Amino acid sequence: MSTGAAVTTTGVAAAAAEVPAPPVITIAGPATPRPAPAVMSTAAVSAKIHHYNICNAKREACTIEQAATARDVLVWMAVADGAWFISVNEICVTSFRTLADRLNSAGTFVVSKQRETNCGNQEFGNAIFHPGGVRQDGRAWFLSNPGKTCTDAETECRTMLCLKLGTYAGPMGQCTSHLGAGKESDTIHQAAEYIWNATAWMEPGRRFSLAGDFNLTRDKLPGAYGNMVDLVLGDTFPTRPKTNRQIDYIFVQAFGSHTYKSAYCPTDASDHCYTSGQWRPLDT
Repeated sequence: MSTGAAVTTTGVAAAAAEVPAPPVITIAGPATPRPAPAVMSTAAVSAKIHHYNICNAKREACTIEQAATARDVLVWMAVADGAWFISVNEICVTSFRTLADRLNSAGTFVVSKQRETNCGNQEFGNAIFHPGGVRQDGRAWFLSNPGKTCTDAETECRTMLCLKLGTYAGPMGQCTSHLGAGKESDTIHQAAEYIWNATAWMEPGRRFSLAGDFNLTRDKLPGAYGNMVDLVLGDTFPTRPKTNRQIDYIFVQAFGSHTYKSAYCPTDASDHCYTSGQWRPLDT
């Protein structure tokens, strides 16, 4: 499987022995109380998890205006719902910084492409915002990217990012990834790497979630995902002219209780739907 390195606050992750890890950028966010393990009714401890591919720089799929609307949708949905963790795909680093401010949240950005024209020749990638948790640790990986040189600044390579967080539901983890390798068989392999890397990195007892645009329908996902619960209801792509398949997911472990939510699919925003769900990992 692919290798990774610890998230840093310098914007560059340390190189692993065989394969360098993708660069990361972090924003500390506001000073917040450090959550303690939940000690009251577990029914009151509900982690709200959101995911959105905002189509920030893919001009063949979204206009500048549609990408801007997607950012507004993300802020509106996340704030209104009180989201704990927000996974974002296809985001420019400038949007990452702006959204961190609008969400009043700490966040981590993993670089999938160092220079993207439609990001003003700045970084493009994926991010996690976590207003409902305090980051304890983080790790970023390159997934398998056949035929690509990921050190090339103008090449997009598929990455994944996981954070370990302290929350009022105890220790939790949140991961994000945007899969897609051209050949479907390669994307399936990336999906297997995603769940393998995340599961291997999270210690026993830490409840975690895997979110992202997988570019795979449910019947194509590796069997390991059968042990997870998907919080998303309905098709998620494309929004124009209408949705016809699900490729965006929020997978959580089969602990506790789960609230499934239908995807929200505005046609004037990203070509993906906004997804969210609710998880009470401490329920028995």
